[in-house]
Parts: sequence; C-alpha cells; structure tokens
Amino acid sequence: MSSEVDVRDLPLHGLRVVELGHFVSAPYCARLLADSGAEVIKVEGPEGDEARRRGPFPDDLPDPNRSGLFLYLNVNKLGITLDLRSSLGRKLFFDLLKDADILVENNPPGEMDSLGLDFHSLHKEYSRLIVTSVTPFGQTGPYRDYLGDDLIAANMGGLTYATPGIPDQVNDPGQEPPLRPATYVADFTAGIAASVATMLAVLAREWDGLGRHVDVSEQEAVASTLTWDLATTSYLGLIKRRGARLGYGLMPNCYLPCKDGYVVITAITQEHWLALVEVMGSPDWADSELFSDGMGRSDNWDALRLLILEWTMAHTGREIYEAAQARGIPCYPANEVSQAITSEQVVARRFLRETEVEPGRVAGFPGLPFRFGDAPLPLRMPAPRLGEHTNTLLSEHLGYTGPELARLRGMGVI
Repeated sequence: MSSEVDVRDLPLHGLRVVELGHFVSAPYCARLLADSGAEVIKVEGPEGDEARRRGPFPDDLPDPNRSGLFLYLNVNKLGITLDLRSSLGRKLFFDLLKDADILVENNPPGEMDSLGLDFHSLHKEYSRLIVTSVTPFGQTGPYRDYLGDDLIAANMGGLTYATPGIPDQVNDPGQEPPLRPATYVADFTAGIAASVATMLAVLAREWDGLGRHVDVSEQEAVASTLTWDLATTSYLGLIKRRGARLGYGLMPNCYLPCKDGYVVITAITQEHWLALVEVMGSPDWADSELFSDGMGRSDNWDALRLLILEWTMAHTGREIYEAAQARGIPCYPANEVSQAITSEQVVARRFLRETEVEPGRVAGFPGLPFRFGDAPLPLRMPAPRLGEHTNTLLSEHLGYTGPELARLRGMGVI
C-alpha cells in the first residue's frame, strides 16, 4: 500500500484561502483547494454553516459537529466563527484577508455588497486577492439577485427536465414530473468549476500580479454539461420533448435486468456488437437485417431489447460481466451504493478515506477522484468543530491576546 503524500509536496502548499461559504458549492470548491495543499480558513457565523443542520447524523441524533454532509465538505480546513453583522467582526475578517490569496464565497451578491465585501471594494484594498463567487445565476443579468438552491439551479440549467435520459424514458410526460439526481449535482458541479477557474486566476496573477473576480453561475455550470440536449436544439433545430427518443442514441448502451439484479452493457460499435453476439451464443435472430448495423439496432431497440433480455435473465450479473469483459466489451453489474464503495477497485485505490468524526468514532468518506502520483491525497485534519480554531487563528495570525479574545467572545463577535 502506498504511503500518504506529504502536504509540503502538494501543488498548492503555501496558498492561503479564506472561505466564506455555506452548504455545498463554495465549501466543496475550498475543499478541493485544501486537499491539494492550500491552507483554508473557513469563516462561519455564530450559528454555523447550514450544512451542520442537514445531516445525515450518527444514530439520527442532530448535532452541528456530526453532520455527515458538513464533515465531508470541510475536511482539511481550519474553522473560525465571526459575526460579520458587527463592525468589529468585519474588521477581523478584513484582517484575515491581508495575507490571503483567495476568498471563496457563495453568498447573495446583494449581501456581499451590503457588507462591503463585493469584489470592487475588496480589490481596492487587496489588489492581489482572487475572489471566487458561486451563485445560482451569476453576478450579472436580471436574475442576479434571485435566490435559489441546488434544485432550482438544476432546473434552470435544464437538468431536471432532461432527466431521465437515454436509456430511461418518460412514458407519460404530462403525468411524470421532472426528476433530480440523488445528490446536490448543481452545487457540486459549480464547486468543481469554481476550483478550476480559481486556479486559472492564480496562474493569471503570476503574469500581472492582480487578483480577479471568478464569477460562477450554477445554472450555467449545469447547462454546460447537457451536450446531448443542447446539440439537439442547436444542430437539429428541434425542441426535445420529455420521453421522445430522437433515434441517434446508439444501442445497446443501457442497463438490463439479469438473474440477480441489473447489468450495464455498452456495445454500440460494430466490433463490440459482434463480440456480444458470440458471448450470447450466436442466436439466429442476430443475423436479421434489422440488427445489421448501429442505426438499425437503435431504430429497432424495442424488439432487440426483448431478445437480449432472454439471455441476460438466464445469467447473473457477474457471469455476464466476466464473459463480456473477456471479449473486450464494456460491461459491469449495476452497483448499489454499498457495493460501489466496497469494490476491490475502490479499496485498492483507497478512495474511501477514514476520518475521526468524534472521539473514538471513525467514518469513511469519499476521497477525491484525482491524485498526484501513486499515493492518495492526505486527510490532514477532520472538519472543524464550530469555532474550533478561532482563538488559535486570531492569536497566531492577528496577534490577539487572551484577554482580548475573552472580550471579543463576551461581545458575541466570535
């Protein structure tokens, strides 16, 4: 088993990030930076990040320091509480920005303006500071100040209407509502886009020494992934109806029921199709002109699917996948979540990382889908308890003494 990467060898070591984020999008962006070696200081209000109240919680007992969502999004960060509604709290926040390279936030633009934390105000004081803002609709346009969440952004980006897609179909578009994926897909997608754009701004600063405003729209982040539907509209001039197959999705490229669950088979090339036919025992129906090429198999998929089902239902997922993979056909049983995180591939790459969520209790969390070299990125510290590093950061970074900290705490500033 390979050893952990030393944080000093990580590419962002020495970069300081202040995060004024909540819930998913900005915290995930900042976590990607933290995992890559940056020092991230997470600033929360006295009430804490909203994710602390969302769970899931161990034993189903709500606790702001034990939310699974918060713990996953905020590993490798230092945590401080500041009341930015007070002038003294804002002063402390500005002091934190003096030595910061990046500010990551996902607050309403109007709220940042009212606090004097908009990019133009900050740029005058901290010309090298990169400000990354993630909002539902971006910093400009008529929807700039509209409120939204992951579901709204996914809907406005077109994803919920486009879900399900091929191979799933909507049988009755009038009765079946738009669907959302089983995760905060808009928030996570925007967080990834924000981290990439932030690093582009860091590279640009190397040339001219100036910070930039990175403006990320969750709506646009989602829409940018819908190439199938966008191509339908742009290239074909068609408005895709929910449930309508346009005939250019090649089959088989789907999951099918088998003896013990479902199996995913992708055999859209002629080479893969001919190999699949041999794996199925070269049935007579495979010689039909209807299935002689990819378009024919797709246009006649309703009939072909029933024929392939006769074969898959006679075998287990493992039998099908082993026979298909031996012939170079992309294929694997459809995993439940528990199977996905315990597969031998996931275990071998140490993707599931253990971290202490409370004294004596360890939980596994997904790691990152990338690494630098052979070793996985380190979990240097668990997510901070609410205000855990407030005293340390204010004393070591800003020089506040014990009595001064006690006074700030008594005033409710920290």
